[in-house]
Amino acid sequence: LRNLPNANIFLFSLDASYLEDSWLIRFGLAERVTIIDVKNTHLQEIVLELEKTRKRIEVIFSLKPYFLEFILGYTQNHDYLVYFDADIFFYNNKIENLMKDEPELIVFQHQFSKRNEKFNLSGTYNAGLVVFKNSLSGRKLIGKWKNLCYQQCKVELKGKNHADQGYLEILVEEEKNTYIVSDLQFNQSTWALPIQFNHIKQYLNPSIYHFHGFRVRNSFFITNLNRSEEHTSELQSR
Repeated sequence: LRNLPNANIFLFSLDASYLEDSWLIRFGLAERVTIIDVKNTHLQEIVLELEKTRKRIEVIFSLKPYFLEFILGYTQNHDYLVYFDADIFFYNNKIENLMKDEPELIVFQHQFSKRNEKFNLSGTYNAGLVVFKNSLSGRKLIGKWKNLCYQQCKVELKGKNHADQGYLEILVEEEKNTYIVSDLQFNQSTWALPIQFNHIKQYLNPSIYHFHGFRVRNSFFITNLNRSEEHTSELQSR
């Protein structure tokens, strides 16, 4: 929130017991953050339908474009909608610079160091961070993504059929005015680093970092890239 001063944040929860708004009031953030309990919206019908045939993680992946459409009905005051997972951290607001040329779609290409290339199996772009313009074309792209996810959203490593993430490749093919971001500054992650490191900001000074798989154990960060191989690195926290 501190690093995105111009943004309003919508938090979607499938279990609101994990979220309360008291901390928003305490830190003076209530005007910028809206907590949405999915169970109290029309989206709950979709959740119940999808849960009949899909795994829990597949239901969550399927809901991403539904969340974006929900926000469109909630507010029309913003030029762009940014979907990001809870493990995405913004160190600054440089993501706004990517919107200056007004692309309809902004996607972030997965980056892997040579030692981690074998993990590159789940699609070209990161579905945990996607930007849509609040325009007719942008809304159509969200609708297209929603329909694809509704038809099928299986977690299987088969390119364009991998959950919600593989479908981004279809959207990129359809929308000519797409900004494909390959700059590591905007999609840094453990698996993209060529060496072990102790200070993320010292290494590349990222604008956005993807903390997928990170856990804290005692005085160590566990990256969880691959527990059975040396690619799993334990980085001592300072």
